[in-house]
Amino acid sequence: LAAHCPLLQVLMHEKVSAQSTPSLVRVCQSCPLIEVVETYEFYNHEQICAIMQHCKRLKAFGAPASGKAIADTTALAIVARAHELDHLFLSYCCFESNTPLAALARNCGNLKSLELDWKLGEHEVPQALLIELVSNLKNVEELNLNRHALRTPVMEAIAAHCPLLQRFHMWRCEGYEDDGIVALAKGCAAM
Repeated sequence: LAAHCPLLQVLMHEKVSAQSTPSLVRVCQSCPLIEVVETYEFYNHEQICAIMQHCKRLKAFGAPASGKAIADTTALAIVARAHELDHLFLSYCCFESNTPLAALARNCGNLKSLELDWKLGEHEVPQALLIELVSNLKNVEELNLNRHALRTPVMEAIAAHCPLLQRFHMWRCEGYEDDGIVALAKGCAAM
């Protein structure tokens, strides 16, 4: 792949073992046009770092997992590039702590879509951190906060700071109230 597909732009892989790291690094180094990467059910730190280091044109990164936690060091490698991305999808997973989410809140201003569909049963993200995150999503058109507690202040922050929002996913969310829904409807005219 690395030798014969230098124009590769989309890389999707699933259940890649740690033994495949040298091959993945070669693909990332040899295919400078890669713009989209989706990794399924693995969070090998070395592989994620190779993707982030060598895929200079990366515009979309997805890491759907089957309920696995992403180690903070790996999550920080992902969110460090968030300011360069248009789309970031972290679904059905979680971080070990809120540190990467706080870093994401500082780096998310250019995102057009963000999916943070947390695994059920994991720690609840503090409301203040959710508010900080959504307050910086000035360009977001699609936001998925499934399985989060979305109390009225979070919904008001979305309404106040996400003027381009067209699609908002809130499946299995807890804590939202009528006031929050009303604020969202009033503040996000594009929905």
